[in-house]
Amino acid sequence: MVDQRKANAGNDMVARDKITTVYNSTPSKIQALLEKLKAESAAEVFTKETISELARYHQRQSTDGIEGLESKLKKAGLGHAYLDAIEQKEAFAKLLSRYTMFASAQEIFVHYLTRVRMAFNKTIYPDLPSLTEAQANMRIHTEIVKSIVDECYTDVFHLDDEAVFGMLYWLAEQCFVKWHHG
Repeated sequence: MVDQRKANAGNDMVARDKITTVYNSTPSKIQALLEKLKAESAAEVFTKETISELARYHQRQSTDGIEGLESKLKKAGLGHAYLDAIEQKEAFAKLLSRYTMFASAQEIFVHYLTRVRMAFNKTIYPDLPSLTEAQANMRIHTEIVKSIVDECYTDVFHLDDEAVFGMLYWLAEQCFVKWHHG
């Protein structure tokens, strides 16, 4: 038996395996952009130009002749949801308009618009014919909305559930997503 009570190695002493956890403190892309937005806002650094990635989303992309949010919702049998949808879409459009004077906010919007478009089109849209309206809304909330709301919050800028749903409806208005099949 060996007595190591007075041993000193100048660091951790372990008998066999040492397991350590290293936390990466590098901020995420969104965290970095939110910090940049906070600095731009405080210093009142504005831009008059719209980045090309965001400008792309302002150009309608109709491929099936059904344009506009109301037409898309009616075609999908969701005409009854139009009043809430248009209210949320308009609230998002105002948020977009208010913050596009900041370059970093434009990048944030592009990031989230792309994320919403891709998630909806690739994972939810293919399943829409087999989902009830409630099931579709729940999937949208759990697979898209919740993660964005949890990720994008600062005292300068944040997205809530309605803003993210509004983003989805805005994308539908611009014909980047559709609710109907056929």
